[in-house]
Amino acid sequence: ETSSQGFFFFFAYDRMVLCNSRYRELYPDLSHIIEPGVSFEHIIRTAAERGVVADAVERSEEWVAQRLAQHRNPSGSLLQPQSDGRWIQISERKTQDGGTVGVFTEVTELKRREEELAKANEAKDTALQLLQAALDSIAHGVLFMDADLRIRLANRAYREIWDMPEEFFRDHPSLRQDMEYTRRQGLYQVRDADWQEYIACRLKEIREGNIPPQELRLANNKVLQYECVALPDGGRMLTYFDITKLKRFEEELAQSVERYDLAMRGSNEGLWDWDQRTDRLLVSPRFKELSGIATDADPIEPAHWLANLHPEDVE
Repeated sequence: ETSSQGFFFFFAYDRMVLCNSRYRELYPDLSHIIEPGVSFEHIIRTAAERGVVADAVERSEEWVAQRLAQHRNPSGSLLQPQSDGRWIQISERKTQDGGTVGVFTEVTELKRREEELAKANEAKDTALQLLQAALDSIAHGVLFMDADLRIRLANRAYREIWDMPEEFFRDHPSLRQDMEYTRRQGLYQVRDADWQEYIACRLKEIREGNIPPQELRLANNKVLQYECVALPDGGRMLTYFDITKLKRFEEELAQSVERYDLAMRGSNEGLWDWDQRTDRLLVSPRFKELSGIATDADPIEPAHWLANLHPEDVE
């Protein structure tokens, strides 16, 4: 009687021997028939007729047959939804002399929390799907990790940069597993003897927090701009911009400037360009030589030039 769970005991011929008051409280619409000597079948048929159990509505005979089978050959616990919205967990077992012992626990609050959790998980999955779709539309690679550096999301651009299949990320691999995968593809310019030290340094840097943009050159001639951002929940976000074309343009421009500078030196001409919006000058190396400007600054301030002019020529 002091138990918060309902309890009954039936003889082998399915007549009730005893039950506690909590069992009657769990089934208030049946309390007038729950007495010693009542058959189990009479209890459940009355429950079906009165619509006490939600599963029995509009299928009472099928439900009675199913419930009788469960009672006579119990195997584990079962959840029983009530028509009034409550949930009762039933656990029955046979005694040595063929009787049946039953324990009844109301789990309505637990079931409600499970449903809320299921809805929250569904909402989270929907949000992650939307986030994944948004990230997949971004042209640069993005990798989200939790505080243990396990990968939560990797967008399409990231997978394309590193030539990785989408399936690789389904079980949320660690960043170390990610790097080992790309190493087997020969993308790192790191000797085998230096690999463990290299990966340990990379992981240490990422765990320490923010890493400003830096270049990462791969063995397939790609050049990436790589950055690490620490997230409020302790996770990390890595971004990778493929700047291969930009670096190629920079190199071509540098070669063009070098050739142009050689041509200017060969012609013994110095050039200057005065930007009147910023009031600064771009001058060629030959112009510095000719005018005696000693600074290495580029561009230069007008004062550097004017300081070398003869006082009579300044105006």
